[in-house]
Amino acid sequence: MTTKKEYKSWIIDLGFDKSEFDEIYATMQTETDFNVGDYRFIRDSDIEQIFRDEILSDEQAIGCCAPWFIASILEVPISAIEKIQKADCIEALGILIKAQKPDEYVEKLAIDGYGSHFATYDGEEHNFGDWYAFRCN
Repeated sequence: MTTKKEYKSWIIDLGFDKSEFDEIYATMQTETDFNVGDYRFIRDSDIEQIFRDEILSDEQAIGCCAPWFIASILEVPISAIEKIQKADCIEALGILIKAQKPDEYVEKLAIDGYGSHFATYDGEEHNFGDWYAFRCN
């Protein structure tokens, strides 16, 4: 079990001052997903579901993935995906993935970790104890 003192050190290392720590630590006791300053904090027990929900919520973004990646999931030729994307039908690709292979899509994206999705600033994930922190701005 991670102690309050250990969390304090981790949060200070992220760049927060000691007064901000109190707000963050108090919120950690009641919330599982919250923002403070430029950071988003997510409890590790909830991160997979939050990641899944956010990833699958935007068919347009799903269809914008690299053609080789989409082709590997849908098991179709890369050239077919490239033609669909060039025809500006990327949302249709997202609908297909969500309908046919949402679990595989999410699992393959999660292989690289969560930082590339949640940390819009630098793509890095910071994990300590049972929490993740992502810089968003």
